[in-house]
Amino acid sequence: MSEEQLDLGGPPRRPNGPLTRLAARLAGRLTARLGRRGTALLIAVALLAAGGWAVAHGALDDPPATPRRSTAASTPPSPSSTPYVGSLEELDGGTPAAPGLPYIRNGILHDVDGRQRALPDGRWHDLARLTDGRVVLVGDGSVTVVGTRGPRSTYPIEGDLARRRDGTAVAWRTPDGPVMELEADDPGPARTTDGRLLSPACRGWESSTEPREPWRSCDEDGDLVSPDGRYVAEVYPRRVRIGLRHASPVLDVRIGRVLDVAWESDGALLVVSYDATTRESRLSRMDAVDGAFDDLFLAGGGKDPGRAALVLP
Repeated sequence: MSEEQLDLGGPPRRPNGPLTRLAARLAGRLTARLGRRGTALLIAVALLAAGGWAVAHGALDDPPATPRRSTAASTPPSPSSTPYVGSLEELDGGTPAAPGLPYIRNGILHDVDGRQRALPDGRWHDLARLTDGRVVLVGDGSVTVVGTRGPRSTYPIEGDLARRRDGTAVAWRTPDGPVMELEADDPGPARTTDGRLLSPACRGWESSTEPREPWRSCDEDGDLVSPDGRYVAEVYPRRVRIGLRHASPVLDVRIGRVLDVAWESDGALLVVSYDATTRESRLSRMDAVDGAFDDLFLAGGGKDPGRAALVLP
């Protein structure tokens, strides 16, 4: 066993055996014959040999591994790609807390009492339920009012649907300008000339006879205000922020593409988002009080991209 192998406590020594001495003599002869060019050549060879020796003995460290890109702790994880497995399956395997609002899922109206009702075929993107049981559906350029026993009527609309928060009336602007108002228990909408809908429609309308406050569900910036007026939700294409009114938001959740939002109660917001990877819509609940974000269920998007799989009031 050589001295270099026994000396485990110190760094490895450079070799100094017979071959090394022979190489040195040959180098001297080449330098004498080749002059400056030989000297330069020998220096380059020596540097390459020294580098190879250092790597072989571990003197040069391996390059550091490229760190994986990490996500800040304050950013919630993106929703998982759990497959759609049933008509009303909760993502974690338990019984889901049913939404406190009626909603449309793949063409079926789901009421808060658990009853389901088939709706006319259409590309619906908004709905409202009147206290008399009728359902108001908003499609592409039209409003369809569906009665409790099936009859329906369709009217033209421009813009969004406005509604009283207590469910006693809805209103919309017609393409030619006037506003139509449909009250619960009235057979059909009435044309109004005294007043105008504000933009967006969730701000209510201005009228000398109709109070604006019962119609308003968002502030001047279009941010959704909770029913008790305490919280406000700021909605962006891929994130939702909730906070106290007139204060900085305290809950910021980044999710997939946001399709629909609605306040479920004074302290809970329902959010419909779309996952482009799985091509599924997801219904989630954001709690403004404790900051919880819970997924309720998934809904397959279907073959028609123009048909929303989940629609909230």
